[in-house]
Amino acid sequence: MKTRVSDRHTEKNMREGMGRSVAALSVLMALSAGSEDFSETADPAAELVQQILSVRGEPLRDLPGLRVVHVRDFGAVPNDDINDFAAIQAAVQALGTGNAELRFEPGVYDVDPGGGDYSQKERPILFFQDLENVVVDGQGAQILIKRPSVGLSQSHGCRNMIVRNLSIDYDPLPFSQGTVMSVNPAEGWIEVKTDDGFPDLDDSQFVSYGSWGMLKDPAVPGKLKDGAPNVLFRSSCEKVGEDLFRIVLTNPFDEFLAAGDRYAQISRASGGCEYYNSENITFENITFYAIPGSLFVGADTSRLNVLNCRGTLKDCRMLVSGADGVHCQAARIGPWIERCEFEGLSDDCLNVYSLPFYVLQVHGPKTLRITRPERIRKGDPLVFFRPQTGEILVETEVVSLEKDVVTLRDEVPELNLAAKETEYDQRGWKIYDHAYNPNATGNYFVYRNNYMHDGRRFGGFIKASYGLIENNRFERLSDNGLMVQNEPDWPEGFWANNLVIRNNRILDCAFMKTRIPMEMDWGMLGHRSAGGFEHQNIFFTSNTVRAVAGPAARFNCIDGLTLVGNTFQSGSVSGMLVSGTNTRVRENRDNTPQSRIVFE
Repeated sequence: MKTRVSDRHTEKNMREGMGRSVAALSVLMALSAGSEDFSETADPAAELVQQILSVRGEPLRDLPGLRVVHVRDFGAVPNDDINDFAAIQAAVQALGTGNAELRFEPGVYDVDPGGGDYSQKERPILFFQDLENVVVDGQGAQILIKRPSVGLSQSHGCRNMIVRNLSIDYDPLPFSQGTVMSVNPAEGWIEVKTDDGFPDLDDSQFVSYGSWGMLKDPAVPGKLKDGAPNVLFRSSCEKVGEDLFRIVLTNPFDEFLAAGDRYAQISRASGGCEYYNSENITFENITFYAIPGSLFVGADTSRLNVLNCRGTLKDCRMLVSGADGVHCQAARIGPWIERCEFEGLSDDCLNVYSLPFYVLQVHGPKTLRITRPERIRKGDPLVFFRPQTGEILVETEVVSLEKDVVTLRDEVPELNLAAKETEYDQRGWKIYDHAYNPNATGNYFVYRNNYMHDGRRFGGFIKASYGLIENNRFERLSDNGLMVQNEPDWPEGFWANNLVIRNNRILDCAFMKTRIPMEMDWGMLGHRSAGGFEHQNIFFTSNTVRAVAGPAARFNCIDGLTLVGNTFQSGSVSGMLVSGTNTRVRENRDNTPQSRIVFE
């Protein structure tokens, strides 16, 4: 196996940033280098785990001895049916620059920020800017938010912060649900009667933000309906009777949708707890009963910690969120998610990744003007990628950065770039050659002892390296329980090297068509496998994977796979249970059943 240039860069970055010992660094070099180095290590997976935990560091769990700011001293009193928004804002201001604790009392705080028409820049209930050493302790309080587009908190440029012991609910809710009363496949519409207490399906929140529907299993709360797609897009919605709405869908639906089906609809606005350009932020014992977007979402934030948090279905609701559980973009050091339970989500339980850098102008063979220069440092690797083929064009290093002009160590081959007059589009430019920084994808992450179930999409969507995924349960999720793959069609990346995936249970996930409960692959545009050996050093051990039907797992495009002690099951009694192409297998033993595992 080859040594990745970017692995050496990651090691250099960790050495400079963490001051690790020479002995620890030598082990990390062995893990990055390939099979010849692994042979010198008695237990390479254990050594890798040790390195992940050492570099990542334990989560921030306490900040004792801080000055206490009581929200009651500013007029925020629970259980009085009075709007506490202004009082809470005043209490937040009293935190100053930090070294303080914001403390609530148990009970329900009614919070209405007002705001008029919905916008794309809704201000949260708690807004933190450039604070250090801060605790927000709800002491069991519930924040009842009266505007369905607003999130709980945003942290910008903060360091060492703990938010804990709170629950969040909404009135009105940021989503709706009901029963399909009639269908007309020929004309492309359905009629849905909303359940009591839920917003009208033509409410302005569903027009102002990304909104779509899905069909839910009437017998299993939160789970999607078997055989239905995981999203229903609409072109129009009009009220045709009391609590009755006619929805015109954009795609044919006669094969999977019928009168009596249960329908849910989201409004994807703000996230619950957002974080940007921050470090060492902990959310602990936070329970969401509703949220318009993701529970936890942000970017450029290292050492995010999400501990003992919940996304919990309440009463007869079919949804908790309009988006992800934990969404982590472009972190230098990845997240730690432990002992959480998420259900009723409308997107991935965990997404760890980065966005591409596009080339705006070529100044020379080694000098380029690029997008997002703030995410690059001198010494970082840059890996150039051709999305049409999945090919790695060159792996190089940043020598210098002046504003948005980067100088590289190596010449970059001729690139397929947008014409000069082409307007920049983050999603639309995915067709052009672009680059990723493997040092800023969320490496050194921990995902352990969680229960993710009965929701839409993936239990984990992994596009980062140096990760520990252990002792989790993924059950009845519509798509893969675990998906480890770049995503050129969105686009997000990048590769996944040095993962330990052990002692997980992936049960009855991926019941949508063409999905597989556990999957690794390297993609190119068109949602196709690109081949190659871009993922490296993957340990998949002592897991149980059960498919509703068809294969249980697929491992493609891996240089160095250890597959030991796993149990694979399926409702299909014949055919392959586990397959793989473009994969170099280091070990493949003691799996049940071993006879239905086939690598080409």
